[in-house]
Amino acid sequence: MLSVTKRIETVQQPKGGYLPTSLFSRYEYEDDYDIEDILPAYKSAQGLVVDYMTRFLMGFSKEEAFRISLSGAGKVHRLREAERLLRKINTVDMESVVAAYKLVKYDVYARTGTEYNPELVKGEIPEDIIWNTIKLIKRTCVFFKRSGPVIKIGFTFEGGYTSLVSSGDGDYLTKETLWDLKVSKSQMNSQNTLQILMYYILGVHSVHKEFSRIKNIAIYNPILNKAYILNVEKIPDEIFQMVSYKVLGYSKSSYSNDWRKADPKNFIAVLEFLEPMRRNRFDPDKYEDGVHDISLTDYWSYNIGKTAMKYPKFDDAKSIKLLKKGKYKMFVLEEIDGKYKLLYGARRHVLKYELTYYYQNMELYGESIMQYFKKYWDFLYEVSEAVQEIDEKEFDGKVHGCIVDLDWYNHLYINPYDGKIVPYFAETMYEKHVYKNIRNLLKDHKPNTLLEYKRHLKTSNTLADIEKRSQQRCLVDTLGNTSLEKDMEIEYGIDMYTISKKLKQLQYIYDYCWITRWYEGIVLAQPQLRVKNTKPIQNRGSILGRTEIMECGMRATVIEDNGSDDITVRFDDGMIVEHVTRGQFRKEIIKNPNIKKSRSIAIAAVEGYEWEKCEKVEKRKAPSYKGRVNLMKCGMEAEVIEDFGSNNITVRFEDGLVKEHCTRARFSAGKISHDK
Repeated sequence: MLSVTKRIETVQQPKGGYLPTSLFSRYEYEDDYDIEDILPAYKSAQGLVVDYMTRFLMGFSKEEAFRISLSGAGKVHRLREAERLLRKINTVDMESVVAAYKLVKYDVYARTGTEYNPELVKGEIPEDIIWNTIKLIKRTCVFFKRSGPVIKIGFTFEGGYTSLVSSGDGDYLTKETLWDLKVSKSQMNSQNTLQILMYYILGVHSVHKEFSRIKNIAIYNPILNKAYILNVEKIPDEIFQMVSYKVLGYSKSSYSNDWRKADPKNFIAVLEFLEPMRRNRFDPDKYEDGVHDISLTDYWSYNIGKTAMKYPKFDDAKSIKLLKKGKYKMFVLEEIDGKYKLLYGARRHVLKYELTYYYQNMELYGESIMQYFKKYWDFLYEVSEAVQEIDEKEFDGKVHGCIVDLDWYNHLYINPYDGKIVPYFAETMYEKHVYKNIRNLLKDHKPNTLLEYKRHLKTSNTLADIEKRSQQRCLVDTLGNTSLEKDMEIEYGIDMYTISKKLKQLQYIYDYCWITRWYEGIVLAQPQLRVKNTKPIQNRGSILGRTEIMECGMRATVIEDNGSDDITVRFDDGMIVEHVTRGQFRKEIIKNPNIKKSRSIAIAAVEGYEWEKCEKVEKRKAPSYKGRVNLMKCGMEAEVIEDFGSNNITVRFEDGLVKEHCTRARFSAGKISHDK
């Protein structure tokens, strides 16, 4: 029914998690590899490449190491291409790593059916990402050679799966340890510890006899170069029982309390998992107009099928409110400190005013949004229906933001101003190929549908008529001078997704009469209808009235404080800068647009700024490290003998070895290696 990872997404763990991270022993390792952060689009692929290449280099066959990728390629009839890529993988070099990146994109077909994961890339891999991945592979291989030998990779848990959790595969088994590989810059968390514990319990119940000898469960993260290890004998039996019965869905044995003897066939657990969703399909339309307290489960169940939200934690929640007026609704999280946040899935947006203000203006806001965008959304769904009319199996027709999906690769972008339909092919946010018309797009990327498309045009002019009509008129009515208007500048680069995401949030008003984002300018544009005399929510930690001297040398005073992420400051020359953060103010880095970077205080004085009110402030410098001594992890002391800045110091070890071009951060952490 569920995979291990999908089950974890639905579990609400107790505070600290079922298996607290504090129980694990932590080990940090040092080498000479500097690992850089990479673009988000490559992160999922990087994790798979590091994992599978390590398996291959540990002595297992390429076919076994890339088993899931080959399986996915077979499902979409691309096995020949996958095998061609596999032949290019021979060692840890650039050609092999590039081939691995192109091969692992097929994983998603094996794991989730025929859906395509846009984060798994196909195009050219940047060279810096390739070298970064090579370093991670080498580091991981060194680690497992030291911790191994590895006796099993990529194993499943036949005989251990339950009626509730029916899939999931482990990473590595050594003689006494079950290892999970996490290629991430994030520290270990309770979801990671629950996952490795679930794998261990499944393994104990499985057909694999090796699990009878396993003494430790462990996680290794090559980006952080840290290992987390826990002896299973130190895990209380109560934790094994809770995870076995409540999470994995094993049935408690009638003759024994031993979790190892539990029965995996427990259909009651499945019914208990499904029952809240069936019983508690929350329907806000059944509520009368007003502000109502609802439960976390109510809110989550309403999100099912509408957003991709996992079961939320909201640990800082005091209550969740439903605001309903007429046909419109919005959900608000009241935090413990009294702040209100508008909810959209698990995302939160700060609300400046008391709930009364939003309740009284909900209908005005909803109707205004519909006035501006209904014509556009009508057109989007008209395009969607026309596309599905061609071939419902081949063309998805999903509408989100400004985009109508043909499939995971191919899309139609509809310009909200002129109605122009822009066909494009994209595998990631960063790589797009725009086409002049739909026919050319299909010819290059979906040739099997081209004949059906031509046949459709002969029998029905629906899509052609839509495109012709759309360009004869503006699809979005003027928004006036609102903040949303400024955001709606269309570009067909990566920035096109920005406006698409904004419209996707507003689209919930069209689809469900659900307000998930509040643009104050929409209400301000109609002041005669706006409810007045509404006071902002009292701010905790307000810095209203405070004055600091910014880096430019001029004083700035906070004249409005709407929260930590939204303050307004006024410089001594009268310039007002809005929508900056308290953090920027405290760090004194708010810029005055009137002052160019090249201006000195003397030049500014000539131009008429009232610098006599300000004191000349030199930029603060961190104190020099010269003369400092610290113990390195190699066991030797090192002294800083030259300091040219945070990224360029020279140190001398106690045996006389001198190393140049080191950093203060590595010196402070004791991570400067003793090599020539």
